Amino acid sequence: MELSPARTVIRILDETDGKVKAIYFSMSDRDVEEIMSREDIVTGSDGCAMDFDSRTQNGLPHPRNFGTFPRTLRMGREIGRPSREKIIRKMTGLPAGIFRLKDTGSICVGNYADITVFDWDRFRDTATYDRPYQKPVGLKHVIVSGSLILEDGKITRNSPGRILGKGTRRHKRH
Repeated sequence: MELSPARTVIRILDETDGKVKAIYFSMSDRDVEEIMSREDIVTGSDGCAMDFDSRTQNGLPHPRNFGTFPRTLRMGREIGRPSREKIIRKMTGLPAGIFRLKDTGSICVGNYADITVFDWDRFRDTATYDRPYQKPVGLKHVIVSGSLILEDGKITRNSPGRILGKGTRRHKRH
């Protein structure tokens, strides 16, 4: 921009109406591997729900918005720990229990059918810092509340999902 640091900040704030996001590089893969090996820590993301539609893309968001879970599974597969069952539990049942989400987080009679079907050997993130709007590979189907929302890698018109909060019960049973 060929501006002083102060003028650069002012220009960025002005051009974005004060809505600036930043990416910090403060963790290494080794840090992440250490955290992953802990059974009492869930897998999650502070990323946002974003669309792959080119008409809604804005800026270069962190690739975690599109790749947190595939990346975690890939890293676990590559380093061999924890087991795939434990990795998946850290993404499903463990956070559901911590947040007291009712009837979700595990596959059992009476629970809502929230299921992701993927190819364990191929499932991986493809989003990068330069090209964050990239879909993961190896994702086959996603079922939310019993409705297929991703079939054979293609988004359907179904949208049964809703935001769940602590102690939330869903109203519609499948």
